[in-house]
Amino acid sequence: MTTCWACETELRPEWKFCIQCGVPVEGDAAAVAAKREVAPLALFGWIFAGIGAVLLVGGVILFLVVK
Repeated sequence: MTTCWACETELRPEWKFCIQCGVPVEGDAAAVAAKREVAPLALFGWIFAGIGAVLLVGGVILFLVVK
């Protein structure tokens, strides 16, 4: 029996959607595995967004302390 890629609920072959989370069920295991992979550029985007957020918060805190 297969499991849902989003919530790990066991799925029956006749189901078109996961009964737990509502995600569409796909019969192709390769397509399900591809959904779990993160594109390298998306990973860099998340890293730089995190760095930017830290710098922004640090700048605001520094501004409030120096003020």
